[in-house]
Amino acid sequence: MWLLHPGQTHPFAQRCGLRAKTDRLDATTIAQVVLSGDARPVYVPSEQVTSYRELVRLESNLVTSTARYKTQIRGLVELLFPEVRQVFADPSTTTAAGLLSTFHSAAAFSVAGVNQVNPHLEKLSG
Repeated sequence: MWLLHPGQTHPFAQRCGLRAKTDRLDATTIAQVVLSGDARPVYVPSEQVTSYRELVRLESNLVTSTARYKTQIRGLVELLFPEVRQVFADPSTTTAAGLLSTFHSAAAFSVAGVNQVNPHLEKLSG
């Protein structure tokens, strides 16, 4: 059994002037590729390699999604609390999120003062 990549058969069909796409022409083209000796065996990865590739792809998607969500969080928080950039480098950290859930605005931080904010900060940041 031969496994041919379309990238092998398509250039062969173009060289032979075969442009129509029908099952009969495709089968003929594939047979001509095999008979001409132009066919090269395709590497079929093992199940372990395939699983690893899928894990890497999922990890990459997770990293991309995380970055996108952090950007959205930063944008929303800065919209409601523009001064947040002066206080937190990243409003999506555990410490920042904990403080922002307690003190919702710059005014809340101001009213609370250092004496009320500091115990929350120590508890959250360890």
